Amino acid sequence: MFTTQKGTFNDRFVLCFISKKLKTDNFETETNRIFIFVNKKNIKIDAVKNSIKNISVFDILGRQIYQKNEIRSSKFSIENLPSQNQILLIKVTLDDGSITTQKIIF
Repeated sequence: MFTTQKGTFNDRFVLCFISKKLKTDNFETETNRIFIFVNKKNIKIDAVKNSIKNISVFDILGRQIYQKNEIRSSKFSIENLPSQNQILLIKVTLDDGSITTQKIIF
């Protein structure tokens, strides 16, 4: 609720204009972006601008069902993995040491 007296008040509000550019320096870069998808019964991994070091695949119970080390490429395809319409966790380690884990249905 706002109450006031009748009349004109020229000093009630003050508008301040500050000449600053938008601060955009806090955006995260997408250099560590990793795409993981299923295509024709294969799991495709694309690290865009980075090189993949290791890949591990786990089932929903935490059991490791696949591992590949020293890949040294930005793209990789996992073939011949039995598809059972289940949730898998894909852990990707890049050469710069960053680790990403994503879920897929395979």
